[in-house]
Amino acid sequence: MFDEPVLLQAGWWYVAWARVSGPSSDCGSHGQASITTDDGVVFQFKSSKKSNNGTDVNAGQIPQLLYR
Repeated sequence: MFDEPVLLQAGWWYVAWARVSGPSSDCGSHGQASITTDDGVVFQFKSSKKSNNGTDVNAGQIPQLLYR
C-alpha cells in the first residue's frame, strides 16, 4: 500500500514492481492482459522490459490493484 493514492492518467502505460529481498518467494500465475471492472473501468497489462527475473503478465509478484 502507498501512503497516498497515486493518480494515473488513462491512455498511459505505467510500470509497477516489487523489490523483494530474502529467500525465493512464490509468484502468481494465470495473469490477464486485460480486465474490465464491474463499473466499466478497463485495465490493460503487458510485460515490462524492466523485468529481471522472468516475471511478466502471466506470472508475477503483484496479485491485485486497488482503485477508486
